[in-house]
Amino acid sequence: MVSSLKVQEFLKSLLDPRSETFTNDCEAFQCAVVKNSSPTVKLPDEVKEYLKERVGTDVEADYINISKIARNGFQMYSKSCLRVKKQNSYTIKLERPVQMKDKTCQLVEVQSYVMVKSSRKVFAIGRVMEFSGSIIPRRMPQMQKIESVGDRLYAIPAENLLETMMVVKNRSSVYAALLPNNNERD
Repeated sequence: MVSSLKVQEFLKSLLDPRSETFTNDCEAFQCAVVKNSSPTVKLPDEVKEYLKERVGTDVEADYINISKIARNGFQMYSKSCLRVKKQNSYTIKLERPVQMKDKTCQLVEVQSYVMVKSSRKVFAIGRVMEFSGSIIPRRMPQMQKIESVGDRLYAIPAENLLETMMVVKNRSSVYAALLPNNNERD
């Protein structure tokens, strides 16, 4: 015979959003989760502060790690997704630039994504970057030099992610471009 206390505990754990399991291809706020990663979340302190302001909680149990999302018709990867380490497809252009100190940041290099279990709101955790000029002045405007704005990690809401950038690295610089672009036509 099952006691009523055990039934109440079972129902409470069933209805508690922290115990909810999330599968791949589940819908989230403003995007779709394509691939979950490890269930344990480890957030840096500066990201915890920002999330506490925006979401109201900094308890790591209230979040789930995600390695890949879909937004605006694009698959958006993070560095935690093992298959894209060599493809550099985790640099994403922002829909609205973010003001950091005295710089306007238009890109984020995504380390990972986290989703708030209760609201299903997704945040990209990563380093912000800015455009710092073209390769050749007045030539190839689609290919821009990019630079990181410090080593600090930031949490960027997924609704601010526009599309994935193609990134080319050489010894001295990093360049990024959107493909296809308005300058090259087939």
